[in-house]
Amino acid sequence: MLGLALRRAGGPRRLGQALRFLAADEANGGPMASPMPAAKLIAEVPPIQVHSSFTAVCDGGGGPLGHPVEYIQLDTRQPDKIETCKYCGLRFQHAGHH
Repeated sequence: MLGLALRRAGGPRRLGQALRFLAADEANGGPMASPMPAAKLIAEVPPIQVHSSFTAVCDGGGGPLGHPVEYIQLDTRQPDKIETCKYCGLRFQHAGHH
């Protein structure tokens, strides 16, 4: 985005003007504006029910867009407690008792 603002401003010598363009784009719903924050989007995803064990495994979808594998313990003192992945925010809950 800063590159676009710099091109609009006419080059790096006018950085202040470029930043004003960038702020104006954001204020007017331009390319920097997001219709819904990521935290709100991830909160709409229901907790993933884990049936097989007390450990959930989250890799953020794997591949180049994922994150490091995180093993999330679900065998806490509160059996219905929802645990959250520290990287992507997905929530996990144990579905039942063994």
